[in-house]
Amino acid sequence: MTTVDRVSPVVLVRIWCGCGAALADRLGWASRCDLRAGRTRLWRDPTRLGLARPSPPSATASAGNTPLLVVDTARTITLTCVDGEGSGVGDPKLHHYVPQFYLRRFVDSVERLWVWDKTSDRVFRTQPKAIAAETNFYLLPELAEHGYDPVELERQFADLEGQVSAITGQWLEWIRHGNPGDSLPVPDVNREIVSLFLALQSLRTADARSILVAFSALHGYEVSSDEEIRSLHAEVLWSDDLISRFADRMSRCAWVFALNETSARFVTSDNPLAFRTSDNRMWVKPGNLSKDAYVVYPLAPDVIMYCYPDEGAWHNVNISRFDCKISPVALVEEMVQSENSAQVFMASRFVISSQNSFSFEREFAKTIGTDRYAPPIEE
Repeated sequence: MTTVDRVSPVVLVRIWCGCGAALADRLGWASRCDLRAGRTRLWRDPTRLGLARPSPPSATASAGNTPLLVVDTARTITLTCVDGEGSGVGDPKLHHYVPQFYLRRFVDSVERLWVWDKTSDRVFRTQPKAIAAETNFYLLPELAEHGYDPVELERQFADLEGQVSAITGQWLEWIRHGNPGDSLPVPDVNREIVSLFLALQSLRTADARSILVAFSALHGYEVSSDEEIRSLHAEVLWSDDLISRFADRMSRCAWVFALNETSARFVTSDNPLAFRTSDNRMWVKPGNLSKDAYVVYPLAPDVIMYCYPDEGAWHNVNISRFDCKISPVALVEEMVQSENSAQVFMASRFVISSQNSFSFEREFAKTIGTDRYAPPIEE
């Protein structure tokens, strides 16, 4: 492939996530980089992440006696201007690609996580701050050259995570005290915030980064240095068009929540947002834009969230009538294990639990690539 045939990293991700080049062209997406001046600059204006949101509507709904929380998103993101290459005292060095607030929901009685390293088959105990993170994972030194904070991306993620922590924390309280079929009041602004978070979570991890780099190389866009790889990843995460399309898709899904009252606990991983085909036969990675694929996202050891697209098989069963409701289905242990298999498949390395029990996960890992656990095909 010649230099002029290289496609841009954002278009690569659209193809990677199932859009296809023909669809990209039909929708008017730019399909080529302008490389006349050499390698295309990979960073973009930090304001393009789009975390600023419209003023929230007033909320009157509530669940039980708990006032409805509507996160204040009227404020804008302020970019930090810096002198030189650093951004001052207190810079975060260890950047989490799975948020700490989320990991803390899976700790045991002494505030520790149990972790199974599926690459070495080793189990160990650790703190949420020490897992699903890498040093300077979102560091972008080129921002400092233009007067911006080189850890701006990490800071913007932290702002978004604070909002999502508050929203989903209230959901957990309602679900644990609710009944099957109960509705959760989710204002539009909260739905927008969580949709953005889910879209970004699917693309922000180390696993997503490694797939992006490999896929880019297949299309003639090779990056090798850590700085180039971080810049390529940031180009994707700061693409308003790409992320807004993912977030809109998440928002249009039917959000269904299930309470796990079995002795088995939901696990999570260093790549927690999972995608499953509508026939439940296969986990897919990535699956954001795969037709009929739905999202499976454990919120805590006892609560899981499903996002079903209102299309194909799910449209036929009128899934939208269950939107923002607690599932009427009573989970059994086999169903919990089935959802846990997603985390084994999705994890780049670490499967995370509130208890030291990974026997099912170990057995399932041996079957990846087979149809041993697939449900029977309906005649």
